[in-house]
Amino acid sequence: MSKGLEIFETSSVNYKDRFDSEYFLKKYIQVYSLINKNNNDDIHSLGLVTDGNHLTIAESYADESGVRYLRGQDISGDFLTDSNSVFIPQAEYDKLKRSHIFCNDVLVTIVGANTGQTAIVVNPPEKLTANCKLGIVRVTNNAISQLYLHVFLASKYGQYQIKRLIRGGGQTGLILPDFRSLKIVRFSSGFEKLISNISVNVYRLIDLSRELYSHTETILLQELGEFESRSDLGKVVTAVKTLKNSFEDSGRFDAEYYQPKYTKIEYSLKQYKYGWDVLENVFTIHDTNVKPKDNVVYKYIELADIGSSGDVTGCTETVGIELPSRARRRVHTNQLLVSSIEGSLQSCALVPSEYDNGLCSTGFYVVSSDIINPETSLVLFKSKPIQAFMKKICSGTILTAMTKEEFKLLPIPIVDKKVQAIISEKVQESFKLRKQSKMLLEAAKKAVEIAIEENEAAAIKYLNNIGVGES
Repeated sequence: MSKGLEIFETSSVNYKDRFDSEYFLKKYIQVYSLINKNNNDDIHSLGLVTDGNHLTIAESYADESGVRYLRGQDISGDFLTDSNSVFIPQAEYDKLKRSHIFCNDVLVTIVGANTGQTAIVVNPPEKLTANCKLGIVRVTNNAISQLYLHVFLASKYGQYQIKRLIRGGGQTGLILPDFRSLKIVRFSSGFEKLISNISVNVYRLIDLSRELYSHTETILLQELGEFESRSDLGKVVTAVKTLKNSFEDSGRFDAEYYQPKYTKIEYSLKQYKYGWDVLENVFTIHDTNVKPKDNVVYKYIELADIGSSGDVTGCTETVGIELPSRARRRVHTNQLLVSSIEGSLQSCALVPSEYDNGLCSTGFYVVSSDIINPETSLVLFKSKPIQAFMKKICSGTILTAMTKEEFKLLPIPIVDKKVQAIISEKVQESFKLRKQSKMLLEAAKKAVEIAIEENEAAAIKYLNNIGVGES
């Protein structure tokens, strides 16, 4: 027998009509064996298990005054992200009652390459819905703690079940009957409450992290000037330009490029008391492409892996031969990733140390500066004036994006060093809190896995040993 070859022999065909070898991998058989040795419930017995909207409404996206519309890409690293949010009109939302989402609903991506990503809905807006790439679990009659359910689904024993049940050829995913058959291991109420309490602390830390990051945005805008508060900004929507002062100068014919609000923003940036310069004189653009080696494992960051507070929420970790053709940019610690795609301009993030020497998509510009520290650079590129200016310079038809030539000429204020130091400290603290929240969630998942493989006492001992037990 060849090294690494697995053989599973069965005379039964009662395996959900599955004959593919992937379904019978040893790791999946072992997981189901352990699950069945413990008390468990089918997930459908715990409440409503459904999916999002199946209607085509991509052309109905609205501005932020509409209703948030979740897609598979809005879940990353076991959390919902606010980066690149889309919205639909109220009238469309009213048609989608079966896919309305509420507080404490547990969400799972069920279509596509990221099938199995999980999240729980915490502090949602008043109205929320999703497309069919998301499965929705709504617990009824207090059948289980939603927080514990989320942790279980995010653990190895939830993920391996999901991966095993994925079907399809061109587009893979989890069909609803299979989703409803997932088994949830049950423990004593005390242990499940302990896991839920850890999860409560996870979201408390995330809230604190977001508040700190939001404060840095306020500090920066106060330093640069309250662009968004000017009463005339954005009200005038017409501009008269001669050919010489428009196309012959910029090569642009599109009306958006000449909106007066951009002129006002540019003027304000250039009036900053400590001066300004074009981006290419303040930042180094690292855009040399590399070719991944076929058998080397890389951490690959793409747009869907960027969180709303400038953090990298996850990555694809695989060998070079499995990476997409856009995985060509080398990244290093504290470099800044800036999305070049118009619909994703808010996707900016600092590269943390664990992704040093990884790769990112060519959809990002990778920049660094000796003049503006990394944390201030992040807040600056995500700020309203710079975001507006990046939107201005986007061009194209099918894929609207910033060209390098336009990007290099962005006006960049040289932020006061004292302000930079304050922003840097607060962003670092924000990231520290977010990292702590992820560590807590990982601890909760590990405890569930230990309880399944050994017992509750062993799991509690593990949590106490790492300082995460009951206080």
